[in-house]
Amino acid sequence: VALEAPYTQWTRSRCHHPAQGDTVILSNWRYMDGGNAFTQLPQYATNIKKPFWGGWHDAADWDRNAYHLNACKTLLLAYELRPENFSDDELNIPESGNGIPDILDEARWGVDFFKRMQEDDGGIHGGIETWRHPATGVSCVTDTDQWYAYAPDPQVSFHYAAVACQMAYCLEVAGHAEFKSDYLNSARRAYDWAMHHILPGDETKVRDFRQYAAAWLFRLTGEAPFQEQFKKDNLVKTATTELELWDSHDQQWGVWTYVMTEQPNMDQGLKNMLAQAVERWAYSDHINSAEARGYRYGNDWWYPVVSGNATRPNIFPLMAAYAITGNAKYLSYCYTTCDYILGANPLNMCWVSGIGEKHPEEFMHLDSWFYNQEKGMAPGIIPYGPYWFEEGSPGGPWDPQWGRTTVYPAARLWPSHELWFENRYCPPTNEFTVHESIATAAAAFGFLSKPGGKFTGVAERKSEPVGNFRLLQNYPNPFNPATTIAFHLSAAGRVEVIIFDLSGRRVVTLLDAVRNAGSHTVAWEGKNANGEAVASGVYLAVVKFQRKTLSRKMLLVR
Repeated sequence: VALEAPYTQWTRSRCHHPAQGDTVILSNWRYMDGGNAFTQLPQYATNIKKPFWGGWHDAADWDRNAYHLNACKTLLLAYELRPENFSDDELNIPESGNGIPDILDEARWGVDFFKRMQEDDGGIHGGIETWRHPATGVSCVTDTDQWYAYAPDPQVSFHYAAVACQMAYCLEVAGHAEFKSDYLNSARRAYDWAMHHILPGDETKVRDFRQYAAAWLFRLTGEAPFQEQFKKDNLVKTATTELELWDSHDQQWGVWTYVMTEQPNMDQGLKNMLAQAVERWAYSDHINSAEARGYRYGNDWWYPVVSGNATRPNIFPLMAAYAITGNAKYLSYCYTTCDYILGANPLNMCWVSGIGEKHPEEFMHLDSWFYNQEKGMAPGIIPYGPYWFEEGSPGGPWDPQWGRTTVYPAARLWPSHELWFENRYCPPTNEFTVHESIATAAAAFGFLSKPGGKFTGVAERKSEPVGNFRLLQNYPNPFNPATTIAFHLSAAGRVEVIIFDLSGRRVVTLLDAVRNAGSHTVAWEGKNANGEAVASGVYLAVVKFQRKTLSRKMLLVR
């Protein structure tokens, strides 16, 4: 869909929609088989085209695959555990005012994308992908690459079945039982198809997803075969068994679903044992690590500092444990973990763009780059953030090591949670994903929000970024021959924009004048005060306003 006012100031046109002539070619390559999608999808392409559309974009590409089901289920879990925290018409989205809590409308947007990709026999496609990363300078609206849909597979179909059941349940809780049968029937069909399309070698790949789906179908229907399948797939045999074990299993979601089930024919002994396992897991995976850290940040102790480990509040084990016990200790560490994300960290950084005194200002988000340079980067985004130190020479701006070669002291001596630089071109640190970053934070913060409270932030930034003197990264960067420097003034006043080289010599003054409050831009054509072209290299754009000076590095490449 188009992103339009009054729902956002960061607008763009509709993209990747069949009404615009975009087509999706079916492929026989399954998402669950991994591999290189850019190669495998075209290689196994058919002649069949489908009008698939919808879903969310990540930071720098426009694929929508089965990972996005994780975004749906995290949003739904927050509502499931605390429905009183959420209401309709609070998030300023197009669906606001339809009588359904906005968080459910948002989750439904993701669920319905996969629901549209359900074949008549029940199978669910694993999402859509193209054959390469976006070409330089191409936006989602101008993209003309061919898109492909993964073949239906049992892993994705089981996963969808679970999330569709969760969608049905939450809509019923919200007072909209009229939608329940549609999602439940879709889930049944996906589950039945998956049960009959498990190929040799698939069993381990589908087991945890089948357990999760069986748990939800039993929760909604009480039908014994679903409980029996859950038991058959369940690997959590004792109260001390880990719900997730690297390279073995991840049965958190299935177990959480089962222990929250109320059916007269359920195995109460199994439920009680699994409830104990849920508590122990919350302790071992989150509370123990939080108590061992000065910042009381709860997360898997052994998880490396990658993929948002330092920036996203993965508190789901704590949320589940609190839901089944009411023990305030679990809730307490939900708060301290979110505190860490929102500023109580070594960088004093609120990791949500646009919120707080110090927040990310440069990250990988193509919509902001292409459509809204004068507004700065979109608010509400959480980049991956700090990335652990690795030895080796940097390959280019996309490499975390790129910015570390010039720091002092040497990067290897830095605390890992401080190894973050505002390099918008570096995916491992400045990218984000819907399922890892955005939905995780939305669910966590929503779970802790005050019932009936008024939301602030993105929806209320009508005058933003007024109130903040800001210098944005120049664009393009690197550049040749010219670039644009954007800045924002909190009030009217005299402002100077000066270019310096790295030796501290003034190259040229681009602006020395009075300007009104608001956003402004000035262009630099790579020339000095005499109008002569300067050499390739790193230059500093310096903006002075009200006794405050901000600067940004720029790279000129002749």
